[in-house]
Amino acid sequence: MPAGRVERPRSQVDAATVAAAGERLVRALATTTPCAPVRDQIGATDVAAAYHVQGHLNASRGAAGARVV
Repeated sequence: MPAGRVERPRSQVDAATVAAAGERLVRALATTTPCAPVRDQIGATDVAAAYHVQGHLNASRGAAGARVV
């Protein structure tokens, strides 16, 4: 691995499950209604999957016009 490059942990969760968890959060945000924790879909200890879900949510929000400030 080249110097300065960090290897990211790999997730055991498939892309469809990550997308479903992300969509759960997108719907909760859009409707301002609480949702069940996504840990029941991706597990409570899979940090890589959690980052993938976060990426899905951020991409969805960016596509809807949200800005990072």
